[in-house]
Amino acid sequence: MNSSEFTPSDVKRFWSKVSITDLFSCWNWQRCLSDNGYGKFGIPSRPGMFVHRVAYCLEHGSVPPGMEVCHSCDNRKCCNPAHLFLGTHAENMKDLYEKRRYTHGATHPNARLSAADVQYIRSLPPKTSRVELAKQFGVSHSVICEVISGKARRHG
Repeated sequence: MNSSEFTPSDVKRFWSKVSITDLFSCWNWQRCLSDNGYGKFGIPSRPGMFVHRVAYCLEHGSVPPGMEVCHSCDNRKCCNPAHLFLGTHAENMKDLYEKRRYTHGATHPNARLSAADVQYIRSLPPKTSRVELAKQFGVSHSVICEVISGKARRHG
């Protein structure tokens, strides 16, 4: 993606949908969001672009192939070019894990065990049947074993 793809009208339309405050604050996208919370913007030749990539492109000219536009502010709706930087996918994922911005434990949408369930399971005597616990909580035997051993749900 590079800035030459955008007409002056596209640029004006894009920035009109951004709440620009001071230079240091997040400039939040005010329109359509994707399922994962990132703003979306489109032009006829490229519908459905992420707005932080568009903002970076408009400010810096292009996004090199294979690079991602990352947020230093961790705000998916932010379009402030001062909050955006380039990184590889690996660098972006490392940043995500270091800041614990991913869903994990009881916050994961597919989690079947609450933090209280995990605490209860770990408090039981070692001879408690893992098969029975699996049936009781509606999970597999291996999930119970991983919870007890600490391989899964280390922090509840």
